[in-house]
Amino acid sequence: EESIERQVGSKPTILSKRIRCNAFPVFEQAHLPEGPGKVVKPYVRFRYMREWIESGSRRANLPLSPLLKIALDCLDAELEDQTAFKRCLRRGEIVYSNNHVLAHRRYEFTEDGP
Repeated sequence: EESIERQVGSKPTILSKRIRCNAFPVFEQAHLPEGPGKVVKPYVRFRYMREWIESGSRRANLPLSPLLKIALDCLDAELEDQTAFKRCLRRGEIVYSNNHVLAHRRYEFTEDGP
């Protein structure tokens, strides 16, 4: 049984407002502490999830502009071109990285991997 919060939150009028207010910038100025008692170091945080941008747009009934689609395509192409590490992991393997400073993506998991 769905909770009351989920029932109310999924109503179209409320969902549209939730999606508009639940926005994450693709680029953001952030601050990274270098250690206890040390200076805080500013850096640019990169958070890009095209699937979330497109699904949020559809769910809120806010179509993406043609220019934004072109920009997303260009960013996707550049990220693909700049790939530094790409491999299929075997069962039990992991890659550990800092999500705030490394652009990354995962492909769908399949049982019949390597």
